[in-house]
Parts: sequence; structure tokens; C-alpha cells
Amino acid sequence: AMGAICSSLGVSNPVSPAKLEELGRKAGANKTITDIPRNYQKELKEVEKKQNALKSDEETFEFGGMTLKKNSPKEEVNKAIASKLVSKEAKDEIADSLYDEVRGEIDGIENTAARSAAKKAAQASISKVVDKAVDAAVKKAFEEAAK
Repeated sequence: AMGAICSSLGVSNPVSPAKLEELGRKAGANKTITDIPRNYQKELKEVEKKQNALKSDEETFEFGGMTLKKNSPKEEVNKAIASKLVSKEAKDEIADSLYDEVRGEIDGIENTAARSAAKKAAQASISKVVDKAVDAAVKKAFEEAAK
């Protein structure tokens, strides 16, 4: 929808695919994200300890803002670990620092509505890039742990 709003105002998403790729690499290189694999093992052990302490499949516990069970699927466990290791605030900080790199191009748009639409589109794209970087790091950590 955002793209449609932008194009109706004669503005494309100001962040080019190439720039997004570069921002993705920078997000992936962010210390918070590069630390995921190192901290993943510790968190996984914590989850397993809590899972083992549960008596039945009905019992649950909170972890990383998610409710997990004794037999929660690995994807859910990974999501919980990811959200514990990289909070929403941390993701927002990373996204904000990346947004600073494209701010100049967006602030240069004269039409207020177009500038606002471009900013929202850029922020949404950058947010996705950060999520992808976190997911990739967790997946890598999970694969390492499974070896």
C-alpha cells in the first residue's frame, strides 16, 4: 500500500534495492546482531532447562515475551530467543542508525506529503532489513548449535 501512496505522489521508495542490500549488510554487522550466535547457546540451554522442568505439555513459561511449552516447535523457540537477544528497542535503534544514512535524500523532498510517505516507506523497508538480519543470525546460530 505504501508503494502505491508514494507512486501516486510521484515518489518511489527512496531507498534503492542496492542501498537496502548495503543497509542489510550493515545491520548484519551490528554488534547486537553479531553477538546473537554467541549468546544463542546460553539462551537455548535456558529454554531447555525450563522445558525440562515442566511436568506436562499443558504447562507454559514466558521467554522473550513469548509463551512456550514443553514441546514448542524449534521455530517458536528461535523466535523467543531472538526477541530476548534483540529487543524491539534494539531493533529500532539499529533501524534508526541505518535510516540516518538515507535521511538526506528524504529530507530533500519538497512536497510535505510526499516526504512523509517516502519517510514511512524507507522506515518500513529498513525495519524489514533489520528483521531479516536478526532472523539470519538466529538461523545461523541454530544451525551451528545443531551440529
